Amino acid sequence: MNQKVNETLAPLSLYVHWPWCKKKCPYCDFNSHVSDNIQEKKYIENLLMDLQFQAEMIGNRRLESIFFGGGTPSMMHPDTAEKIITAAMDIFTCEKTPEITLEANPTSSNYDTFKNFSDAGINRFSIGVQSLDDKLLQFLGREHSAKDACKTVEHAKKVVNNINLDLMYGIEGQKLENWVSDLLYAINLGSTHLSAYQLTIEPNTMFHKKLQKNIISEIDNDHKHTFYTKTRETCETYNFENYEISNFALSGYECIHNHNVWQYKEYMGIGAGAHGRITDKNNCAFSTTISKNPQKYLYKTIDKRLTLQHINPQDQFDEKLMMGLRLQKGINLKLSDVVFLEKIFPKISFLEKHNFLIYSNNIIKLTDIGWSNLDGVLSHIFFD
Repeated sequence: MNQKVNETLAPLSLYVHWPWCKKKCPYCDFNSHVSDNIQEKKYIENLLMDLQFQAEMIGNRRLESIFFGGGTPSMMHPDTAEKIITAAMDIFTCEKTPEITLEANPTSSNYDTFKNFSDAGINRFSIGVQSLDDKLLQFLGREHSAKDACKTVEHAKKVVNNINLDLMYGIEGQKLENWVSDLLYAINLGSTHLSAYQLTIEPNTMFHKKLQKNIISEIDNDHKHTFYTKTRETCETYNFENYEISNFALSGYECIHNHNVWQYKEYMGIGAGAHGRITDKNNCAFSTTISKNPQKYLYKTIDKRLTLQHINPQDQFDEKLMMGLRLQKGINLKLSDVVFLEKIFPKISFLEKHNFLIYSNNIIKLTDIGWSNLDGVLSHIFFD
């Protein structure tokens, strides 16, 4: 493909979903499956068909990032990643090497794994550490130990210098001082980016079933707020900017891919259960979803496994605002957004009056108070 770039069309990020894991974690509500029969060759054939089919819909774009998520994509063969990367860079235009991230777990990664993926084109790894406390790791159903996690990070650092660590707080039995120790240890391991997520118990998970049976419990909102405040304080002390509500980075190491999604830029999703947001050659905006079940995905034709849903201008504005308020810098509204903003302006004025947000020079962003109460702010804007 790689015809002349249409400068009027937005740049693009590419998300590639790997739907398999060695084990399903009890808190996980992602599209992940455990299987002894992973048909990787057939899967990559379908990924490449997804890529080509959607690329023909949207035309040539500047490709800014590729993100292999899951599931546990470090289970795939590095050649699989390389084929996707090569195809994407052949189809689209790259002014410079895109940020190319691969999620990895300690139980499926070692030095050779990282080196082989790096040789395939991966230049950023996101490692699912979750905790550096063995008791909490056991509670979370993780198969690795804290020692395993640290060793995995050390292996990754020998290959690339752009490393994200996923960490989790707000876990039953977790002490604040131990969480701070985890953060400091993660920083000292040489990570350049931290994703610090509060444990949220989602429906259709094992944890949700246990919560309903009173086998486990959630920490209260005051404790959640304390953990969040301490997380920000600790990370920012060590120059990790809180650029998105749950994400912290050293200067220059913000995740380009996820940042693009939060800024409401376009991204293509390929693979079982992948989502996307694209604009076709006729300037029609669509959300895309692909069949979630890996077996059904493997044997459905592309037109049967891909669903396109038109996104009207009102929904585009709502989604843009929801995403943008997650960012420290907020969202820069366009002239075309004004008509939709007028509909909720009394709510925006109320939140600004009570110091939850700031609206100035077409930029809406939350204050520290608003950010700490993001769910409540969004609920007030969209549901009250």
